[in-house]
Parts: sequence; structure tokens; C-alpha cells
Amino acid sequence: MVIDKILLHNYKCFEGTISVDHLSEKLSSQKRIILFGGLNGTGKTTIFEALLLCLYGRKNKDLWPSKGARREDYENYIIALTNNNAKTKTVKPELAIEVVLKNIELGEIRHTISVNRSWSINPLDKTIKENLEILLLDTGELPFPYVSKEGWDDFLEELIPYDTSQFFFFDGEKIQDFVKDEDKEFAESLEKVLGITLYRKLQEDLDVTRRKILGEFNETSELIKRIKDIDADVAEIERQLTITT
Repeated sequence: MVIDKILLHNYKCFEGTISVDHLSEKLSSQKRIILFGGLNGTGKTTIFEALLLCLYGRKNKDLWPSKGARREDYENYIIALTNNNAKTKTVKPELAIEVVLKNIELGEIRHTISVNRSWSINPLDKTIKENLEILLLDTGELPFPYVSKEGWDDFLEELIPYDTSQFFFFDGEKIQDFVKDEDKEFAESLEKVLGITLYRKLQEDLDVTRRKILGEFNETSELIKRIKDIDADVAEIERQLTITT
């Protein structure tokens, strides 16, 4: 799977529609990484975040709430992403991101698909209407024939699991932090890929079970002790009765 095209429409600093095409043309088995370079503030991180937003939408908790906006909801996050000029020129502006992916294996055949996620914005009541569309470009089939529209989000999650997305799309500036063991998000993704989080969950479940069994055992031990004490009392009473009779 390779990225061939990224299209942004009214996304952050990009007013109107801009498109980066034919990204996969110079890729080969030896050169399989696409790099975006540029000066600070030229939009590298913007493109990186757009990829994640297009593929995962509301599920992407690494993007929102934004820094400094702990209580930000998804709707306000999308409105904030919409280009300011577009919001002033249009009553209900639209934000859209499209990513074209090549060499997607579907039914033992490799296809090219387009993933388009768009949002209709209503700034007055701060509501949005989100739409996800997947198109099979090499055959022109719409809707996407392999999965029903209701399952498109799940299809993308299976194609590139969100927990492993940082292995496919990553900010180069974070590599230095990772080397310093400061990038907790990358480390957490690595743990999930290796299954470490499953073992941790299993350990937590075993600890809970152990405490429950110990609690039941202690209760049982206390009950056995009380029964023995009662038996001893009964034996003593029977002994006293034998003496008196």
C-alpha cells in the first residue's frame, strides 16, 4: 500500500483546493518512504494531521482535543480547522480531505482506492455534517463494492489499524524524542503491536481474580474456624450434660 495523492479543501491554512499528486511514481521496493520537507510553518504537520483525520475521523484522539483545549469537542475541532477565509466568504463552508491509496489488496487483486472525508460546517449553531466516501478508482465502482457504507470506517481501521498508524505516518521531528524515550505515544503503539498491552491486561485480570480468590479463601477460613469453635462449644455442652446426668 502506498499513498499516491493528498487533496485538501479549505483545510487550515489552505484556502480552496490544493492537491499533491503522483506521490508513488518514484517509489520502488528499495525506496518505499514518502518524505515531506520544508521550513517551519509551511504546512508539513498540517498534511500529516490531515492524513490521520481523513482515515480515522472522530476516532483520532491524538488530534483532538487540541493542545490547550482540554474540553474541546469534535465539532468545534473541525470548525477550528476550516480555513478562516472560507468561513467568511461562505455561509456554510465545506472542509474536505482526500487520500488516494494504491496497491490495496482486495479479493486477491490489487486496487487503487480514494478515501474522501468531508464536513459541511454551520458556524452559527456550531454543527457539522460529516460524510465518508470510498471509491474504487481503477474500476470506477461506487459505492465501494467490498464493504457496505456503514462498514467503511471499520474497513479503514482494518486496513491501517489506528494503534499502528504511527508506523505508517509519523512526524520526523518526533524520532529524536523517541530515541530519547520521551515519545510515549509511539512507545504505546509499539506495545500494542507487540501484544504487550494484552499481557498487561491479562496481568491486571489475574491480579483481580487472585484478590477475589484470596478474599473468598479468607472468608472460608474464617467460616471453618467458627464451625470448629461451635463444634467445640457443642462438645463442651454435651460433656457438661453427661456429667450432670
